[in-house]
Amino acid sequence: MKKTIFFLLLFFYAFLWITLFLLAIFYNNHTLLITFLDNKTAFPFFHVLQGANIRALIDTFPIMLTPILIALLLAHIKQKWVRRVLVGITAAITAIVFAIDIILIVYKIITKLDFDFRLFWYNSSVIATTIWRVAPLATWALAEAFFFLIVFWYAFLSVLSQAPRPKKNSVALLTILILSFIIQGVTFHTQREAFTHFLYSIVRYKRSIGTYYERKYNEHIQKLLQQNNIFGENKIPKPLGENIFIVQLESVSSLVVNEKITPNLTASAKEGILFPNFYSNSVQTIRAEESILCGLPPTMHVQLMRKLALENIARLPCLPKLLQELGYQTLLFDDFYGGFEETDTFLKTIGFQEMHGYDIMQKNDPKTSWGYREDEFFQRVLEYLAQHPSDKPRFVYITVSATNHAPFDIDEKTFSARLPYPKGDTIEQKAANATFVQDAYLADFLKEFGKEYAEQSSLFILSDTSWPVPIHGNIYNLVGAYEENFLIPMVFMPAKSIQETFATDKIVQERFEQIDILPTILHLINGKAPSEFLGQSLVSVLRKDSTSEPASWKLSLQPYDGGYISLVRFPDKYLFNLTENTVTRYKLDSDPQERAPLGTEKPDAFLPLIENYFLKNTNVSTNATSTSSDSKDEVSKSISESIPQ
Repeated sequence: MKKTIFFLLLFFYAFLWITLFLLAIFYNNHTLLITFLDNKTAFPFFHVLQGANIRALIDTFPIMLTPILIALLLAHIKQKWVRRVLVGITAAITAIVFAIDIILIVYKIITKLDFDFRLFWYNSSVIATTIWRVAPLATWALAEAFFFLIVFWYAFLSVLSQAPRPKKNSVALLTILILSFIIQGVTFHTQREAFTHFLYSIVRYKRSIGTYYERKYNEHIQKLLQQNNIFGENKIPKPLGENIFIVQLESVSSLVVNEKITPNLTASAKEGILFPNFYSNSVQTIRAEESILCGLPPTMHVQLMRKLALENIARLPCLPKLLQELGYQTLLFDDFYGGFEETDTFLKTIGFQEMHGYDIMQKNDPKTSWGYREDEFFQRVLEYLAQHPSDKPRFVYITVSATNHAPFDIDEKTFSARLPYPKGDTIEQKAANATFVQDAYLADFLKEFGKEYAEQSSLFILSDTSWPVPIHGNIYNLVGAYEENFLIPMVFMPAKSIQETFATDKIVQERFEQIDILPTILHLINGKAPSEFLGQSLVSVLRKDSTSEPASWKLSLQPYDGGYISLVRFPDKYLFNLTENTVTRYKLDSDPQERAPLGTEKPDAFLPLIENYFLKNTNVSTNATSTSSDSKDEVSKSISESIPQ
C-alpha cells in the first residue's frame, strides 16, 4: 500500500512539474498556443525542441528533484519528530514554489508577459493595498498552496519510507544538481524575464550606467535641498490669470491623439497650444507627479517617497509649496484619493493644503475599481470649488484614472454606438475606445470650466503616462523604452483675459517633457525662468513675442524590464540598456518607429550625455517646427490609422 501511494504521489509530482514546464514554453514570447489562437496557423510542436527550451528542461529536472533530494537526506536523521518537522518545512517551501509558479503562469496567460520582479521590488510599499484589491485571487492562492502542502507532506514521507540507501541515492541526485547549477551559471545572462535574470540585472545595474545616473540624480537633489529662496525678493505674482488648473489624464498616448479618438482634446488647441509630442518622464502615475509637480526626473528604482526622508521631501521646491509662498491656495482632487497611502502622504508633504477625493462624492455616484467616473468626479470638483470660494488665487490639481486604465473595459453603454471601434476586438482598439470615453468626459469639464473659470484661469491638460499602440507587439508601458512608451499630449489654455499675449490656435511639434511644466509656470508668474530646475521653460513657444530657444535633451526612464534610460534631442535618440550595459542609437526623423537602429555600443563614450542632462545642456540646434492647429503630425497620423479596423 505504501509503495502504491509513493508511486502515485511521485507520478503526480512529476506531472505537475512537466505541466508547468510545458505551459512555460507554450506561453514564451507569444509562441505556440498564442500563435495558434491568434493566427489560426498550424500548431508548431517542434518549437519545444529548440535549444533554449532543451536547456530549460535540463534546468527544470534538478529543480524538480531538489525537494526529493532533501527528503532523502533527511533519512539520515534518527529522531523521528525532527525528520517530520523538517519534512513539513520542505513540503511547505515546495508548496509555496508551486503556488507561485502557477500564479506566474496565469499572469503570463492573461498578460502575455513574464512577471517583472522589479515591479514587486520597487513597489513593495503598496503590497498590502494591492492584496486587498485582489482578495479573491489571494484567497485562491492560499487554498492552492494549502493543497500542495498536504500533497507534498505525504509525498516526502513516502520518499523517506522508500529510501533504504539514502547516501547512495543522495550522492546521485546531488551530482545532477551540481551539474544543473553549472549549466545555469553559464547561461545566467541569457535568462530573460525570470528571477535569475532579475538577480543578474541587479549585478549588471551596479556597474556603469545605473550608478552613474543615480550619482548625478543625488547630486541634483542635494542642490535643490540647499535652495532657500527661488524667487529672490520678487514674490508678487504676475498675471497668469487668477487661478491655475492642471488636469492630469490617464494613459493617453500621443499616437492616438486625433479627431477620431480625442476630438475634444484636439479641438482645445483652438483656444490654446497643443503639444502632441510631449514626453512623460517615466511609466507610473506617482513618478509622473514627481516630474510634473517637483520638476524632477525619475529615480532609477524606488519612488522619491521611499528614497528621501519626509523632512527632506518637504524641503524640495515643489510647485504646491512654491505657489503657497506666492499666496495661492493649493488644492488636489484625486478620483482615487485614499487608494495609496504613500502617494497621498507624498502629495500632502510637497505642499497641498487641501486634498479631496471620496469625501466630495455622493453615495450613488458611479465608480470603477480605479476611482469615480470622470464625468461625475469633474462635476463634484467644480461644485466643491463653487461652494467653498476663496479670496486667494487657486492652484487646482485634478487627477483622474477611472476610465482609461488597463484593461480598458468600458461599462458605460451610452457610448456603445459612438465608440471608434464598436467591437473592440484587440487591446489597442479597447485602449482607443477608453481614451475616446475619457476624452468625452473631459469635454464635460471643459464646457463647465469655460463658463465659470476660463476668463481668469489658465489650464494645463496632460497625461500621466503613455500606453503602447502597440507598434512593437507590446501592450504594456512597463515593458520596453520605445517612443510609444513615453509620448503623451499636453495642452495649455491661457486665461481669456490674457489670451492675446499667447500664440493660441497652434500645434507645437517640438518635443518637451513633464519636468518642463514647473519652470514654465514659475516663468509665467514670476517673469523669469528659474535656473534651479532641470526643466526647460516653454514660454518661448507659448508667447507671441518670444523667440524660440534651442531644445534641450529630454529624458524618459523605464525602471522595469531590466531598466532603460532614453535621451532624445530630436531627431537623435540614445537608449541606455542597464542590463546589457549598452547604448543603442536611433534617428527618429528617418526611423520614427525605431525599426532600424544605427548601432549598439558600450556606454562609456555616451555617459557624458547623462551628465549634460543634469547640467541643463541646451547648446544644440533643433529641427522642431510649429504649425497651425489644422495641421497634423504625420507620424502620429500614420500610426493611429494603422490600428486595425
